[in-house]
Order: sequence, then structure tokens, then C-alpha cells
Amino acid sequence: MKSKLIPDGTGRDQIRRPGPKSLAELRIRAEALQGRSVGELATGLGFVVPEDNVRSKGFVGQLVEWALGADPTAGELPDFTGLEVELKTIPVRSTGKPIESTFCCSITMDRADRETWESSRLKRRLTRVLWLPVDGASVAPMAERCFGLARLWQPGETEWDVLKADWEDLMGAIGS
Repeated sequence: MKSKLIPDGTGRDQIRRPGPKSLAELRIRAEALQGRSVGELATGLGFVVPEDNVRSKGFVGQLVEWALGADPTAGELPDFTGLEVELKTIPVRSTGKPIESTFCCSITMDRADRETWESSRLKRRLTRVLWLPVDGASVAPMAERCFGLARLWQPGETEWDVLKADWEDLMGAIGS
């Protein structure tokens, strides 16, 4: 179950940043988070950091979406709809290696037989991904965890081929 952002009572949580107008603006906003702690960002935006790391799934991602101006109504679309960019915060070890996998999307089973790769949610979400690493040390309180350097990524032709083949294999398995 995802946690919800909890206002701290200061009223700062009422000011949602408008979405970025360009990839350059999004990159600048994301890179400005490097070295800042989750607690510092939450305080600046008027939110309380959950004390229980176990029950705070999704908190950091939601906080960053708020800070960067992601579209709160994106739904099946990427987080920054006009820019076709999906945001992924990813916990990493001190070496920079990811600690866990990340969720991209699900499929609606009643439409699975009519899905195509070209119109799939997965392809839309992976057109561009803004990766934002976060210190994932399980011993550190969430508020003390810091953001790393954001990276905007787009799959190359070979990566698209692999993603498409995997998607088609999974769709075949669902169909059978």
C-alpha cells in the first residue's frame, strides 16, 4: 500500500509547482535535488516524513513528483505528460547499484488481446525516464537519505528491440 503525503500544517503543501515546459527545465529542477535530503525537501514543501520506513512505500516518489511539477492526473500516461517523461526514484547502495527493481506499469486483462506494442502503456512510460537515485541505506532514517544526480534516459534502438520482444513474450504468455 502506498503512503500518502501528509501536510505538516504550515500551508506550504498548498503550493504545487507548475509542470516544466521543457526537458532542459525538468533536468535543471531534478539536478537541483542532488545532495539534498528527503527531510529537507519535505520540510520545504510542507510535508511530514514518515518515521516508519517499512510503511512509507512511494513517499519519496510522490514527494519528488510534487517538487518537480509532475502531472497529478497523469494516470496511464508518463508523469510529465507534455514531455513524455516518466519519473523513477530508485534506492541505491553507496556504490550506486540499485537495491530493488522498480514498477513500470500493469496491463488491463480485459484489453490484453487487443494490445499492441506501439500503443502499450509500457512503451509510453519508457519513451523517456528520469531516474533519480536516493540513498537506500536501510539503517538511515528516511529523512536523512539524500538524492543523487538525476539522469534522463531514452532507450536506444537495441534496447527498444529487447523491450518489445520481452513485452510480446509476456503478452503471448497471457494469451495462452
